[in-house]
Amino acid sequence: MAVQPTVASGDGGSAATVASFDTAGHELVPASIAEIGEVLSSPDAKLIAIMLADGMIELHELGKGLRWRTTIKDRAYQAKFDGRGRLWVLGAYASPAA
Repeated sequence: MAVQPTVASGDGGSAATVASFDTAGHELVPASIAEIGEVLSSPDAKLIAIMLADGMIELHELGKGLRWRTTIKDRAYQAKFDGRGRLWVLGAYASPAA
């Protein structure tokens, strides 16, 4: 399966939007209304990670839907899939109180 992003430009000051669909026509819809920061695909293109500006990260499995979602207190600045399909999230995280 492949993801087919569709981009619609904003009109008169509204932000551009991105809608992603798998080849079966299932739309990947984030639960948050925050801006999408990054969309990643796993090496086998079966998993899609969506990172949102409010710290929410969602992992969607194509053809099956949402696999999991979590919110990171501190904003993640980068995420990568490794060769085994694991999602690694990098960020500037606050140290716990000593």
